[in-house]
Amino acid sequence: MRGRPAQVLISALIALVAALSPGAPATAAPDRGPAQAQAQATAGRIVYVCGMDLCAVDPDSGASARITSDSAGYQHPSVSLDGNRIAAARGWDVIAGPYGSNLPEQWATGVEGLNEVAISPDGSAVAATFWYTKLELRYTYVCGGMCLQVVHYRAARYWPSAGATPVNHSGTTGVGFLGSGLVSRDLGEGDFGPEEQLCVVANPTDDADTCVTRVREPSPQAPGGRDVVFSHPTGSPDGTLVAAALGLQPEAAGALADNPVGEEQVVNVYDAASGAKITQVGEGLNPSFSPDGTRIVFQGRDGWLYVVGAQGGTPRQLVQGTQPTWGGGSITAPVTAPPPLEAAPVEAGTVKVGRKPLKAKGKKLTVKVACPASAEAGCAGLAQLRTQKKDRALSKARSYRMAAGRTTKVKLTLTRKGLNALPKGKVRKARITLTTEGADKPTVRKKVKVRRR
Repeated sequence: MRGRPAQVLISALIALVAALSPGAPATAAPDRGPAQAQAQATAGRIVYVCGMDLCAVDPDSGASARITSDSAGYQHPSVSLDGNRIAAARGWDVIAGPYGSNLPEQWATGVEGLNEVAISPDGSAVAATFWYTKLELRYTYVCGGMCLQVVHYRAARYWPSAGATPVNHSGTTGVGFLGSGLVSRDLGEGDFGPEEQLCVVANPTDDADTCVTRVREPSPQAPGGRDVVFSHPTGSPDGTLVAAALGLQPEAAGALADNPVGEEQVVNVYDAASGAKITQVGEGLNPSFSPDGTRIVFQGRDGWLYVVGAQGGTPRQLVQGTQPTWGGGSITAPVTAPPPLEAAPVEAGTVKVGRKPLKAKGKKLTVKVACPASAEAGCAGLAQLRTQKKDRALSKARSYRMAAGRTTKVKLTLTRKGLNALPKGKVRKARITLTTEGADKPTVRKKVKVRRR
């Protein structure tokens, strides 16, 4: 042990001589300030929608807790880079506040068609997108005078501070921050076209700053005339990557940022400078980067949140929830109050039918199942077409799963008894049953009329 100090001194002298030698490479250690050391020491925490409230989950351990208690119907939450501030939508209002409490700050009210909210990395500014349509009496050359026209109102709106006059920019159906700039879907020459685009406004405080296209994707028209569109764009904290969901345009016009789960969305990652696609990280929507930019959380089609590497990999299932956003915070104590979130039961959902009979094409019958927003754990189960009187199966049972507040289409396959009971061209009475997972009897029984073509 006595020889060790001499050995250390000799090693230090050798290193000093090497550093002072001509042509020796510089090997200075990087400056690691307190903020950087803290960012490297924590994986942060993920805020997400759980029923009518907001919850938080540790991305590594999976420990979760509710962080709001007023059941205000929060949607589209966004958390600052340090995790200390949150912005969200409540109906058509834009609100914000500190992490771990109900959101008291009113940033904007009555933003009709509000479909996405984003908070700046430093938590000082908020942006949102909206899109709505109205029938208005306008002069057009088509009718040679005043006539009713469908008018679209949409923009990416930026508030530099609470109560400040907002600045409008081109873009809609989702907004996020790329550094201090805004990234949004670019409408270009029209609503839909042969190419989908994401554009960036470098200085959102300047209303004259144009939205420069960064990312392009082909937008082929899917069967039924529905286009493939971008939604939920977001940027990495260092401004080098852009992630966005790419999927089928919903059937409801003007609701592109609220794509129902199961509409074939995928989450892609792009190079922010060149616009080149780097990888597809999963199937779902609502991506958000980790504070260090190495991982992404997204909402899967099954109503669960998944974590995956920003460069790709196998997504890891984390917790049931929707609309995740990732910010800083303690790993060991992601939430200190209120008390931990208790597990909520999975619900069956409801069958959505209109006045007209359901249409079966050959052996296939498509049924819409909705999950109420109050179903904190989402909805899952088995759907089946059965007779009304003797309760006999007319189709095979088909499983489904969706998040709270979402609607999905369940495609049933008619059995031979079903084909015999539903002759072509005839309207017959039947019943759609929904049975939750693990239940012996159906939870929902909905009387319907079916016509097979």
